[in-house]
Amino acid sequence: MPAAHAAEREGKMKKTIGTIIVLALLGIVCLTGCSQKEKLPDSFEETAVREEAEKVVSMFNEKDYQGIIDMGDASLKEKNTVEQFTESCDPLLKENGAFKELGDVDIVGTVDKAAGTKYGGAIIEGIYENGEIVFSIAFNEKMELVQFLIR
Repeated sequence: MPAAHAAEREGKMKKTIGTIIVLALLGIVCLTGCSQKEKLPDSFEETAVREEAEKVVSMFNEKDYQGIIDMGDASLKEKNTVEQFTESCDPLLKENGAFKELGDVDIVGTVDKAAGTKYGGAIIEGIYENGEIVFSIAFNEKMELVQFLIR
């Protein structure tokens, strides 16, 4: 049985690493677009994007990882589990201490010209007692979460 258990753990680890790589690549794409401060597409309301993004940050701080997943599109729901969020996020929350307040919030948008898909998002600075966490959050036009990246 130990060999089967080790193989199962290895499979879970590979899946977790794969998910982290995908999220990191999506984050790089978004951050590249966000650094150019592209205008939010007309199909999005800035207030709605901000409120939903702040809601995601609040869920993160409350460790409501299932709530974050439930806000996602089909792809995000399929590729992420509460266990993966727990493994990735809990150490970051522990390291940075209690949440104090939100810092800078930038609302941005982008259009995938090849697919014609529009995205709205937010780059949010979270201030904690021992540091800060920057959130990159993006939504599709249905306001489904398509990206949640923390650094």
